[in-house]
Amino acid sequence: TARSGIGCRIDAHRLIERLWIGSAPNADRDLGACGFDAVVLCAEEYQPRNAFGSARTIHAGFDDGEMDSRTARTAKSAAAEVVRRWRRGERVLVTCMAGRNRSGLVSALALCRIGGVSGRQALSHVRMMRPTALTNPNFADFLTKLGA
Repeated sequence: TARSGIGCRIDAHRLIERLWIGSAPNADRDLGACGFDAVVLCAEEYQPRNAFGSARTIHAGFDDGEMDSRTARTAKSAAAEVVRRWRRGERVLVTCMAGRNRSGLVSALALCRIGGVSGRQALSHVRMMRPTALTNPNFADFLTKLGA
């Protein structure tokens, strides 16, 4: 469990300034009061509406399994939204159920765009900051094949 920086205890880890990865927060949690401007929901099975207080909710659910074309499209689109918001100075929390694979994939893709790093470097950074992240071999393999 980590602190968002404003006193809220949530299961999240900071990847870089203003970008966090974590598990699914309770829908009644005001993530805006925790210091987040946006929350990205990557778990296909967890897409609550009108939740998280003043934090903007971005619905980007996909399955934690195969790395098919739908998963790649959804993850890349979610990462692009993370990057847009991050570049505007927003604090973004990327989540899935356990804060490991789907949120790890989207976060790593965002890090590739933000930092101009390879998928392998982004994968390594996400795992370093949240050691339980990206254990899905399909997602890890996809990331290792991405160039800078």
